[in-house]
Amino acid sequence: MNVSKRNILIFFGGLAVLMLVTNPSKEAFLDATLGDSEIVLRSAKYLCASGSQPIFSSLEECPPQLAQNKIVIKQFLDINTQRKNLLLVSLYSVEIPGFRLGEYQASSQNYTNLGVLGNFTGGNGVGYLAGSILIGTMAGLSILGVQVVRNLQSKKNP
Repeated sequence: MNVSKRNILIFFGGLAVLMLVTNPSKEAFLDATLGDSEIVLRSAKYLCASGSQPIFSSLEECPPQLAQNKIVIKQFLDINTQRKNLLLVSLYSVEIPGFRLGEYQASSQNYTNLGVLGNFTGGNGVGYLAGSILIGTMAGLSILGVQVVRNLQSKKNP
């Protein structure tokens, strides 16, 4: 297989441009996060416990009803989300403060997601695995590319 240094550089340059162009925005992250029922319900519970929302007939009714209000939840998530833009990928961290809702008490919770190629890994379990596999694959391709370039250079300069 004849792989030139130029082809390798074109491949990795193209991959970098693709990743840069598809690095998801914070708005895209917020929209995707509204589909995560765990984060949405926990956000609703925090907002109900803080007393910042309209009075519901009971504390038990507040979180499920408030979770349906995507505008309020999205505003809360926007305030509590930090984005680290690393150009090719972004790391998103959502911090939901601790709270007490009736007899229920929760400590603060941090959800971290990797945004890459227009998608997000989940903040727990499988998401970390998917992000690790993706990063591992990219690192492996980079190492392979460097090794091929070194081999080509050694053949040119014996």
